[in-house]
Amino acid sequence: MVVVKTHLFFQLCVIFALTFFVAVSLASPEDPDCGLNFTSSPYKPSGECIAADQENINEWDSFPTTRCCQNVLNFFSQALAKQAITQQGNLFLKKDQWEHCSGPFKHQPSVSIENCGFRSLYQGSTKCSSLSLTNVLQDDNFKDVRDKCTGFDSSFDDACRNCTGAIKSARDHYLDQFYARDNDTERATCVMAVVISVAATKLNDPSSIDDFFSCLPALNSLEKSNEDYIKIKYSLAKALIAIVLATFGMIMVIMLVKYVTRNSRAGRKLVLSKSKELASCPGLYSFSKAEIENAINFGDEKKFLGRGSAGQVFKGILPSGQVVAIKQIYRSNTSDSFTRELENLSRVRHPNLVCLFGCCIEDGEQYLVYEFCSAGNLAQHLLRKDKVLTWEQRVNILRDCALALRYLHNYIDGYIVHRDIKVLSGQKVIELDLDARDQLTRKAKDVSMAKRPLKDFEDPRLKGQLNSVDFESILQIAVLCVAKSSKGRPTIEVVFEEMDKVWKNTLSDKKAAEQSAIAAVRRSHSVGVIPV
Repeated sequence: MVVVKTHLFFQLCVIFALTFFVAVSLASPEDPDCGLNFTSSPYKPSGECIAADQENINEWDSFPTTRCCQNVLNFFSQALAKQAITQQGNLFLKKDQWEHCSGPFKHQPSVSIENCGFRSLYQGSTKCSSLSLTNVLQDDNFKDVRDKCTGFDSSFDDACRNCTGAIKSARDHYLDQFYARDNDTERATCVMAVVISVAATKLNDPSSIDDFFSCLPALNSLEKSNEDYIKIKYSLAKALIAIVLATFGMIMVIMLVKYVTRNSRAGRKLVLSKSKELASCPGLYSFSKAEIENAINFGDEKKFLGRGSAGQVFKGILPSGQVVAIKQIYRSNTSDSFTRELENLSRVRHPNLVCLFGCCIEDGEQYLVYEFCSAGNLAQHLLRKDKVLTWEQRVNILRDCALALRYLHNYIDGYIVHRDIKVLSGQKVIELDLDARDQLTRKAKDVSMAKRPLKDFEDPRLKGQLNSVDFESILQIAVLCVAKSSKGRPTIEVVFEEMDKVWKNTLSDKKAAEQSAIAAVRRSHSVGVIPV
């Protein structure tokens, strides 16, 4: 045991030394030396990177890597798309430029181009890496990709299936053209070239580019190890053995059921509760209580972030330097609250959802470790007095919330319902010092039935700077969402379509206002008058 621990400590020291050396010698992708613009599409850390077991995947059916590196390709694809538009149409950076982007990310030092196996994605490494944006856009095969990766508004599943099929066809077209079907490096750069080109055509449409990158994981496949291959090879033999042992197994099940029924009711609850908690935490890092306490007490005193019905939240810093939010579950709460949150969030990954990194169950204490949102929560922004969210910001938040809820309601392992969304008037749902008539839900229903004027529900801090038609349509949808009968409530698809429509209207209004302002300036110049 001493030898094993010593060997493990030596490995950790070597890894730390190598990580430190790489961090010193290579620039982070977020540094100016990299030369790429990540302002509108910053890197989003993933809790997959601190999981104990890293599952190997074949990302985009072309990149052998781990789940930890899934966000890296999305991150670089959008940045390279912007680069291609502004820098003579080159889809990839030159080798020396790419090496300047090879260091670890600032918010997640364990992730880098080197660690993820993406070092060959530079200009000149393969034939596909020498393609220009113009080459790809003029290719007849790409026209099919552009057409099929556009219409996500109707049925997302069908549209995504058509889009990923077209991407594979375009990639294979280039592999055949360059006689490189068996070249894994060429395969990776060809699919990257196609994705960058599609992204370049969608940069001015945030809704479309979000749908496009949400669809790309459909290309992923699991990497099969030698052990998996052996299991498949002998699956028939195992099936025959299973048939022979079926009778014996049934007898054992009957005996186990009889044994369990003899136990006391309290004993059964304890066993079921513990097994449920342990089984519902797959793929997450299991923190010790000491690690939690060290993370919370990183400074002179605990940094309290807020509280909810289930527990209170503190700011924490892990040994790696990563900032996290740590939720301590109230002791008075039943274990169901903790277990339910683990079950719902342990496998969920979406750009508009806070990521769950890990958990701690020790000495009767229960903790959940989340991604830290440095800008604070939505309630703080809605209720703060020194700054007001604009109409455009509110609509954008509404659309993103609807996008995240659509993902949860259609989650592959069973739909997840949030049941506590509230993001239009800037008011609290219940104000204890107001009478029943002025409670928010009642007021919304009165406005929707024309019993009260629309302005009663508007946030006065906006000073009328909003689209009244869109405001009313959102209000009507919100009122339907709180209908007592489920038959009267709209599906999340209907809600998202309405929010997306309002968002597009908002962008259109903004563009029209900008064009009107430019026209006014031009008219003033034409008559020699400069507006003050």
